[in-house]
Amino acid sequence: MVAHLYTRTIIGFSVPKLPRALHVATIPQRGIERAVDQLATRCERGLPLDDSANALAELLLAPFATAIEHAHHLIFVPYGTLHRTALHVLPWRGRPLAEQFLITLLPSASLLQFLVPAPALDLPRRAFVVGDPAAMAYAELAERQLPQLPGAGVEATYIAGLFPDSTVLLGSAATAEAVRRQIGGYPLVHFATHGFVVADAPLSAAVLLANGESLSAYDLMGMRLAADLVVLSACRTAEGRVTGGDEVIGLTRGLLAAGAQAVIVALWPVDDHSACLLMSALYRSLAAGESPARALQLAQNYLRSLSAETAEVAFQRLTDTPVAAASGLRRGARFGTLDTADTPLAVHNYSHPYHWAPYMLVGISG
Repeated sequence: MVAHLYTRTIIGFSVPKLPRALHVATIPQRGIERAVDQLATRCERGLPLDDSANALAELLLAPFATAIEHAHHLIFVPYGTLHRTALHVLPWRGRPLAEQFLITLLPSASLLQFLVPAPALDLPRRAFVVGDPAAMAYAELAERQLPQLPGAGVEATYIAGLFPDSTVLLGSAATAEAVRRQIGGYPLVHFATHGFVVADAPLSAAVLLANGESLSAYDLMGMRLAADLVVLSACRTAEGRVTGGDEVIGLTRGLLAAGAQAVIVALWPVDDHSACLLMSALYRSLAAGESPARALQLAQNYLRSLSAETAEVAFQRLTDTPVAAASGLRRGARFGTLDTADTPLAVHNYSHPYHWAPYMLVGISG
């Protein structure tokens, strides 16, 4: 396997720029797939990490040691099975990459020639936010065996409250028609909802909206967005089919094709409450003028620092905002994850990648 690592140095970049250096190394493919499968399984299920992360780091990072030592921002272009890997979890000098570097992914190297780096977000005042659109149809969710998302409603109302000129669609208001009509003119777009993927039909991957409606990758490809950043705070939104050209076809590709400069998507099912905490921290940084890559890094490290007790306190503070109170969300927004057979072992350990690492930034963004 021939591996490529793009880097940006730390010196003199006040606005996002294209990569300044391309580093190439030949890496033995043997052992990579097994290590990827082990790491992905342990991250998704909240299991203790084994040597798979160290093994992958030795294979993928060690050949670029000199370049990484002098880098500030790493851009990964995954190949094959690496598309399902949380590369930012890999250890570097004993700590996760995400703790030390800005991390961006590209679904394929060919996109470098088409994506134009957006200028740094100028303290944006406008966001388009969709939150828990199934809030008024929990009976239907039960039929589909999908959990309720009280944290998604808190997340959406909190984010909308950070930006003075936001539009927020909650519950039954988040119809497909309302989303299509209003989404096009906003620099920030956020979905806090359920997502689903169809293994054999990647363009059918979608986020769920109100009244049993959805917005699919195919739908997105026919739209025009002016967004610097689109965030899909929903399960498995990073998944798709890897094509012969090693490009992932799915929601990410649909958003980039629609004009989004960068997207944040999730590699595995996300916890409702940890997603709310991470996304609230992400948007606080964006509202303060941080770049998407830096905002995601800060949010991930913030979540990693929380204990079960401080996480609960932080969540309750989010429900006490005026916007959340006015939306009537506080009554149903209880903290904690249901104790089921599928609950990860790391459910209250926010330093585990299960909580902070599903999210990755895809696109050209500082």
